[in-house]
Amino acid sequence: MDILIQPSILNGTIHSIPSKSQAHRAMICAALSGHPKLISIEKPSEDLIATRQALEILRGAGTADCRESGTTLRLLVPLAAALGLDVTFTGEGRLPRRPMEPLLSLLTQHGIRVSRPALPFRLSGRLQSGRYEIPGNISSQYISGLLLALPLLEGDSELILTTGLESSAYVDMTLDCQKRFGIRIGDKEKGWIIPGNQTYRAPSSFSVEGDWSNGAFWLAASALGSEVEVLGLSEESLQADRRIRTILDRGETDTDVREIPDLVPILAVLACGKKKTTVLRNCGRLRLKESDRIASVKAMIRSLGGRIRGDGDDLIIDGTGSLAGGTVDSFGDHRIVMASAIAAMICREPVLIREAQAVSKSYPHFFTDYNTLGGNAHVI
Repeated sequence: MDILIQPSILNGTIHSIPSKSQAHRAMICAALSGHPKLISIEKPSEDLIATRQALEILRGAGTADCRESGTTLRLLVPLAAALGLDVTFTGEGRLPRRPMEPLLSLLTQHGIRVSRPALPFRLSGRLQSGRYEIPGNISSQYISGLLLALPLLEGDSELILTTGLESSAYVDMTLDCQKRFGIRIGDKEKGWIIPGNQTYRAPSSFSVEGDWSNGAFWLAASALGSEVEVLGLSEESLQADRRIRTILDRGETDTDVREIPDLVPILAVLACGKKKTTVLRNCGRLRLKESDRIASVKAMIRSLGGRIRGDGDDLIIDGTGSLAGGTVDSFGDHRIVMASAIAAMICREPVLIREAQAVSKSYPHFFTDYNTLGGNAHVI
């Protein structure tokens, strides 16, 4: 599906969609508590549908199709291992090429058999309690997956980080969700102590908060000249991407994005709307997203007539205040689609987005909301 967008200014009020990151974790905790219907998401994204369907392994399903959702895969693999399930994990798109080490090796050291090191693979055996050591700078989802799983083991465990932790806010979100479902986890130097033989207990209610990652696109639209009010974003949220508010308020032109990689596409567009140079530092982990997001962000900006270059893991954007317009390849990346749509606001000519259906991964009704706010986006 290709989308053609005529440049226009947006105006109005939008309700934030539910936080995908929190919803994944809440759905898993609710399923483990025996109350999966506690978490109800209206118009769920493809990633959340993947988690909901993959959780059928708790009811005897032998296959977990994670689609393109890295979160689904990395959170459910340790869980299946802890429960002693014999499950085949599958996926599509770039997911089979996204790394699963050192998580799989760590699981095999504690009693799990894995048929092969990449998707599709079969998982069997039962995870044993003990000391788990893992780097904290590859994927916080490995750590969240282990935190969700280890309380279910018979004995106590320790989870120790061998490096500093990146994307720590996502781990904090996992721990907060577990606490709300009655799970006790203690802190220790460079890690956590996880008592075994615990049971997830459903609270009387659980409301998934608004999503700062996707709300950032509308906030950026306002910074670029539109007037969009975004409702439902908690200023007390644990989501790392709430930092978009600070970046916009300060007018930052030099930002370390190590903890906020999902904001990079829209931050690059924002940089084009300024008549100055912006540096986005420590973008390295973007190479392992739905696309090689360093390459796809550079391609997006250049396709629209902007000036961007790389310097190691940094991106440098020389803003001119506007863009020309043109044709953008989404590379199957939902955040490239949404960033390109917001970029159309500052373009002199229309923007054509190839494979715009990728937006369904996180925000299926994005273009409906876009047009409701006065945008001019149509399938061609």
